[in-house]
Amino acid sequence: MTEKNEGSFHGLRLQLQEAASAFADGAGALEGILLGIVDDVDRALREPLEIFPVCHHSPASATAMARRLREKRPKVVYLELCEDMAPLLTELRNCTLPVAVQAFASDVDGFPREWAPLSVVAPITEASAEYQAISYALDAPDVWRALSEWLELYDRCATEYPGMSARVGESLSDDTSAVGTLCGPMKNSFARLFERARQEVPLRPDLTPTQLLSMVSALPKDARTGRTLEPCLRVVLDGLRA
Repeated sequence: MTEKNEGSFHGLRLQLQEAASAFADGAGALEGILLGIVDDVDRALREPLEIFPVCHHSPASATAMARRLREKRPKVVYLELCEDMAPLLTELRNCTLPVAVQAFASDVDGFPREWAPLSVVAPITEASAEYQAISYALDAPDVWRALSEWLELYDRCATEYPGMSARVGESLSDDTSAVGTLCGPMKNSFARLFERARQEVPLRPDLTPTQLLSMVSALPKDARTGRTLEPCLRVVLDGLRA
């Protein structure tokens, strides 16, 4: 935590502790919940957040949004839209644009009664930057599937030539060897994918990316074809999940 954030939240932490002590028996669980909320906000503030302003239904804005998403490949996209519309967004795959998504509420608790019924309509076209963001989120590859397919491809490529898999496996932890140096970019690429998968899928915490690659390289091979014996790779993949 930075000193700036520590100072910003110190007073709030004290106020929450006092409130929890006053309204709960010795603070206890309520204190933990309230302080946990503050810690969540603190962690969120430390995450880099890029704000992308858009012009609604502007082809130029939609193009710029699609280009930015391709370049940055964000893990999370926040969209200014009515929360009640979220379950409808996956149905956009089955629609011919343009369409309009509506959220409706006859219960106006918290709003003036004369406002009833409440209705929010969001028109969506292919020229909408919002649609480009939604499309990106819907089409983003499943990270577990990407990890599994990467390892399957690695195993297949490493068994193209007799003994290649074992040689690569031996060199993964030796960055000074010729093979280890050549494997550097591959190791770095897989490490990034592995860490992203670890953030989204419960994976074993006691395994590093290099150890996993070495394990796959060491799987038993068919003496006739040189390919990894079935179902060894699948057993490793199934054992990755925590």
